[in-house]
Amino acid sequence: FFFQAEDGIRDYKVTGVQTCALPILDKIVSDIRKFHEELIFRELGEAYYKRSLFNMLTISQYNEPNEVGCRGYHIDAVINQFKSFLYLSDVTEDNGPFCLVPGSQKVTWQNMKLVRSCMSESRTLITDEEVEKSGYTPKTYPGKRGTVLLADTRAIHQGTDLKSGHRLALVNYYYLKEDFPSRK
Repeated sequence: FFFQAEDGIRDYKVTGVQTCALPILDKIVSDIRKFHEELIFRELGEAYYKRSLFNMLTISQYNEPNEVGCRGYHIDAVINQFKSFLYLSDVTEDNGPFCLVPGSQKVTWQNMKLVRSCMSESRTLITDEEVEKSGYTPKTYPGKRGTVLLADTRAIHQGTDLKSGHRLALVNYYYLKEDFPSRK
C-alpha cells in the first residue's frame, strides 16, 4: 500500500523502501481508469443483451510473435460475457488482429452441442476443425490505434497469431449483473 506524500515520495513506512512519483505512470493509470469507467461501452452491451451489465475488470494485452502462438479459437465462458477492446497500437493482419466467428454466439442446436461438448470435456478451446464444421466464417478485425471493438465473447474468437510487430490493447470484461448477485 502506497500513499502520495506532499514531497512527491511514495512510502509505506518500510525502512529503505522509497520510490519517486512518476507522473507518466499516474497518467497511464488515469487513462486506464477512464477506459474502465467509460459508460458508452457498457450501455451498448446492455442494449445488446437488454439487461444490466457491470465491468468486472480491465486488463492490458501485449503480444509479440512467438513459437507457441496465441491461445487459438475459444469461448470465454458459457455465461453471457461482453468485451470492449481498445487497440493501443495499429493492428494489421500481420500483428494478430482480433478474430470472431460471427453467428457462433447464437443459441442454436448446433452451437449448444459444441458448447456442451466443451463443458463435458472441461475445455474452452475450439479446434480449427470445429470452426470449419460450424458453418460460420471467421472474420478478423484489424484497426488503427484507438479502434474500439465490441464483442459478445460467447462467440468463438481468438487473437490471431502474430507474424511480426506487436499488439497492445486494453480489454474491459462485462458481465450480467444477474449472474453475479453479490455485485449488485
